[in-house]
Amino acid sequence: MFAEKAFYLVNREERHFGFLLISSIIYDKDFREYFFNLINERLYDEPFVSMDVGIPKIVNPDDFDIYSEVALFRDYWNDLGDPNSYTKELHNNRKNIIEIFLENFGVNKTVIENYSMFWTGKIGESKLWFPGKWPIELINLLQKEEKITDRGLLRIRWACNAKPDLLIISKNYGLFIELKLESGIGTNDSGYNQEETQYDIMDLAKLTIPNFNNLDFKRIILDKQSGIVNWDDIKSKFTNELVKKHMLNLPK
Repeated sequence: MFAEKAFYLVNREERHFGFLLISSIIYDKDFREYFFNLINERLYDEPFVSMDVGIPKIVNPDDFDIYSEVALFRDYWNDLGDPNSYTKELHNNRKNIIEIFLENFGVNKTVIENYSMFWTGKIGESKLWFPGKWPIELINLLQKEEKITDRGLLRIRWACNAKPDLLIISKNYGLFIELKLESGIGTNDSGYNQEETQYDIMDLAKLTIPNFNNLDFKRIILDKQSGIVNWDDIKSKFTNELVKKHMLNLPK
């Protein structure tokens, strides 16, 4: 038999605690002010009181927008036009985005017209794939044939498939927050690195999303020990009793 314990005492799901954090940022004013002020202090290594005399706030508790599971390129790609009525305008819009992505990684944009990897069917006569759907085995072949270094095409694919945990937009700043409990920074044998991918997302977003052109991006990890802000810094600061009960029983 399992231990006779309530589930909140054994729950280890990162997304569960992420959902509680997001709801508290939105609905718990006292917690939000504490959390945002703590982020501002830690990012600038200055007392928060000095924010009033010129040090900018990365996140302003009275002026912000928040997003979770942030699939920027998937959703902006979808907004380019209806794929069921694939017009020349939509094709050109898709091609323009892919060309910008390629040029950012030093890849000659002429590869689009020379490799079927970019197309749903016949080259030049079918639709252009969303980069997150480029087949990995064809990416590896193309990179070898074209002598593409630094995993450029893979990094585009990874950036288009990644979904950072949180994005807070506050005036001129965009803050990505990665939530960690027991997991570390994601990596794999192909060279994927979660931290690198999130910086790639920032770079590509500034190049392709007009509303993000002038954002000053920052990134932090919220984890148990190594992050700029740790769970121990905040777990007793929630004012909702249900949320506090769960947060005070974070996995050790």
